[in-house]
Amino acid sequence: MPLIAEGRLEVFVVPSAKLDDLRRDGRYALHSSQTAEVDDEFCVEGRAAVVEGPTRREAALAAHPASVEDDHVLVELRIERVLWAHYASPPSWPPTYRRWRAPGRSAHAPVH
Repeated sequence: MPLIAEGRLEVFVVPSAKLDDLRRDGRYALHSSQTAEVDDEFCVEGRAAVVEGPTRREAALAAHPASVEDDHVLVELRIERVLWAHYASPPSWPPTYRRWRAPGRSAHAPVH
């Protein structure tokens, strides 16, 4: 479950192949789709970085709504691109798109 701690988007990741991929390559895409009430979709992309040190971990633990196992690794999700697809009223097509790119990122720049 993603969280915002001290202005940063972070997530705790269990030791896994996904964590190994993030350490090796760093690229991520976090996508959230519709609920029963809202058809909107939201996607955040960028590079992830494992967070070292107890101070940031303590802040993230304080912001997290559930308990976190000691072996879970704190990862910061650095945001490079955001896409929001807003659907006027379910069901509707096409959605209205809103895009955001980090300063210095071109429209066609890959996320690596």
